[in-house]
Amino acid sequence: MLQKIRGRISQEVGKLILIILVGCTTINEGSIEEAKRQTRLDVVRACENDIFWGLISDYPLTDYTTYMIWLEMGGTGPSPSEFCHAYAQEVVR
Repeated sequence: MLQKIRGRISQEVGKLILIILVGCTTINEGSIEEAKRQTRLDVVRACENDIFWGLISDYPLTDYTTYMIWLEMGGTGPSPSEFCHAYAQEVVR
């Protein structure tokens, strides 16, 4: 029981130290925008991969192959890349 309390106190002290350290640092706006840009790229890559394997239920077609066949038959609509870029913009603000 005592060890559990010590562990909990240690966690709380660690959190407070982290809050103090974070509060003392300056945050460069450029680095935040760069992090957002990189996150958007990661989301787009993951989205395109999921579309290729047919894992995204929001995408209007079941998978990339079905999309390509549909496109060759004269269909219109967002490409996987357009869909994923719009999705990433919506998710990462």
